[in-house]
Amino acid sequence: MPFLMGDDLLFYHTPKCGGTWIRYALRSAGVPWKLIPEHHQHGTSAEIPEKYKRGYTPFCVIRKPETWFQSNYAFKMKRNGHRWTSDHPQAELWYAPTFAESMERYLTELPGHVSRYFYKYTAPCKKNVLRQEHLADDLVDFLRRVGVQFSEERLRATPAKNTTDSAACEYAPGQIERVRKVEAWTYKKFYGEG
Repeated sequence: MPFLMGDDLLFYHTPKCGGTWIRYALRSAGVPWKLIPEHHQHGTSAEIPEKYKRGYTPFCVIRKPETWFQSNYAFKMKRNGHRWTSDHPQAELWYAPTFAESMERYLTELPGHVSRYFYKYTAPCKKNVLRQEHLADDLVDFLRRVGVQFSEERLRATPAKNTTDSAACEYAPGQIERVRKVEAWTYKKFYGEG
């Protein structure tokens, strides 16, 4: 959920990237925050009322697309009793009985979707984009840089939240390389790859 920290920080909650953990970790670390009341769970900059954006420093979290797909597929299947549901207008293109089949549909029909999706969250955040792969380190660095007082020990001790076992989400041979190619924007901009 998008939330405000103090009088000057605004968090955009990118789905399946660690935002739930951030809320718990901040509370554990003694950093107060409050939800934006008029909004749903994963608001992008275009969806959040202007009054909450003026004067706030925005930040968000992303992850490598290859693990985002695994997490998203496993979450959707678990949450819905192994029935695929999504409010995304092209979600049916993604559904398949196996992860590899779902990825093949994505790679054929929606290449580059995750980078376009991430752009909606990262565009206003400029250099304040944290990466899920080392989220505690990135969050500690960000909080120090913007001058927030917090307990690093309690933050780092916060257990994982809202995780889904994606071990069964196996890519078919060559699919990871194809994902990296069609999602090159994310890998290059945020991971220095490509």
